[in-house]
Amino acid sequence: PIVFVCKPSVPGYRNFTVGSSELTAALPDLEEYTQYGVQVRGITLGGTGQASNAEVFQTQEAVPTAAPTNVTISNTSDTSATTRSVQMQWVPPSAEDLNGQASYRVFFILDDQEVAAAAA
Repeated sequence: PIVFVCKPSVPGYRNFTVGSSELTAALPDLEEYTQYGVQVRGITLGGTGQASNAEVFQTQEAVPTAAPTNVTISNTSDTSATTRSVQMQWVPPSAEDLNGQASYRVFFILDDQEVAAAAA
């Protein structure tokens, strides 16, 4: 059989041949958090047969490869209020660098010593 692997959003495909007694195949070098389609065709000396139904799957998420950028802080407290607050904003990494559906964890530090420890 011949195994065809493709990313639906990218033209073209990769294929490889497995032995006639093989009923499984490992798909190497796949990208993280990417959708693929796969089909199998039988092949003999007489030619190539029809393709199986396409099976579509998505690879697992991976750790983001870039950090959020352009982090800004703005004061949102009313001077008469007893509670002070700030508003944070940032630009997320590109979808290519995100490698999945992100949520964000915001850290804040209470004093300079903790800043140095957190940066180490």
